[in-house]
Amino acid sequence: MAEQKEFNDVKSNKNSIEDEKFEYKSPRLFRNSFVHKTLNLFYPGYGGRGIANRNLKEKAIQRFNINPTFTSIALNENDIKVSYPTVDVCPVYAIDAAKISDIIKNLNTTASDKENDIIKLIPNFMAQTSDKIQYFDTKMLKIIGENLKSDDLRIMTFKLAIGCGDLIKNCEFKGHPIDCCVNFLPRMSEHGFCYSFNSRSYGGELNDFKNPQMMQMIEFEDHTLKFELLTQSKLFMHSRDEILSNHHKEIETLKPNVRTNILFSIRQTHTSDDLRQFHANFRKCFFKNERKSKFYANEDYTYSGCRRDLVIEKYQKACGCIIPYFRPNDLAIQTYCGLDDLKCMCETFDTLSRNDKFSKCYLPCDNTVYSTEKIFIERDQNKSTHVTLDLHQWPIISFHHTNATAVGKNIKNSSNDLLVLMIIFTTV
Repeated sequence: MAEQKEFNDVKSNKNSIEDEKFEYKSPRLFRNSFVHKTLNLFYPGYGGRGIANRNLKEKAIQRFNINPTFTSIALNENDIKVSYPTVDVCPVYAIDAAKISDIIKNLNTTASDKENDIIKLIPNFMAQTSDKIQYFDTKMLKIIGENLKSDDLRIMTFKLAIGCGDLIKNCEFKGHPIDCCVNFLPRMSEHGFCYSFNSRSYGGELNDFKNPQMMQMIEFEDHTLKFELLTQSKLFMHSRDEILSNHHKEIETLKPNVRTNILFSIRQTHTSDDLRQFHANFRKCFFKNERKSKFYANEDYTYSGCRRDLVIEKYQKACGCIIPYFRPNDLAIQTYCGLDDLKCMCETFDTLSRNDKFSKCYLPCDNTVYSTEKIFIERDQNKSTHVTLDLHQWPIISFHHTNATAVGKNIKNSSNDLLVLMIIFTTV
């Protein structure tokens, strides 16, 4: 009998050792995780503990399942209403060499290399910084202005800028050839003189105009945009609702003899109208009709539009004029910066990045973001640059800010509730 008892004890110890080995081999992260402890807590029990666990479980589900998350994710597969991104091509040297040559010939002075540099900087004067002010010889610029019969920097830019046909050719969209110069329209921006595809507006010598082309949408068919560049250019991509702004970073500087394939992805954020009850500083976004532009009253709110208003105000305060690459039609009296204001504009441009007023601008509550995922660059024997843009990710990922009925109560109490719940889980 004693031997049988000893054998049973050894067998029991062996089983406990195996259990310890299994416990040791199980993932430590899982064993210590909140979910694992929660499952153990809600495991069916007996007596008072089982009743308490069931009651606690029901209250926890009731509390956190009404509005489980402030932001939810959805895959938009069926009802796709996403605009194709605006693609901006901004030549590094946006000057037409032939036009410059004609101007220099008509000047009543011998053109030096310095004077040539001055003329070349005019179309991209807004992208220059104060370290290049030394190149802006006011006397020389006035001679150029007299030759062009204007001292308006915007008019000078459009007259001197490179033409569409000298920049872009062989355009193709969704597998069909398109007219490059009908679809890539000129516009001025904080990055210089550019040509934009699928933009909501375009620029002229005097004003900006609404794009007559129908907005291009992303559908289930081919999404590819192809074109060739004849000169070195910077490429930008952003939502059609936005305008090209200084906060947009270039995707790539496209150089000659390079074949570039760019894949982009799309992410949308949609916000329920119920969230209007909360202050914009709390939700960190503005609805499109919630905040009007000071200078463009007919436009919906956009992040870049908000920044544009602050930039215009800053230049008005510093230089007493409106920078030429913006043309607010809503102003009764418009004083645009000319050649005499060029130095002030360059000095003001340097301080824009340090302007903390931009923190007052939030993203729109319904926002679309395009981001490049991969860039493949291959050497090409041709002199032109072949560019291909295609959608990388399908379906479209959408983030929905919804279920706002009880979100105020949840936001106020959820942190404390979760803390109390975790304490209960660890102590029961």
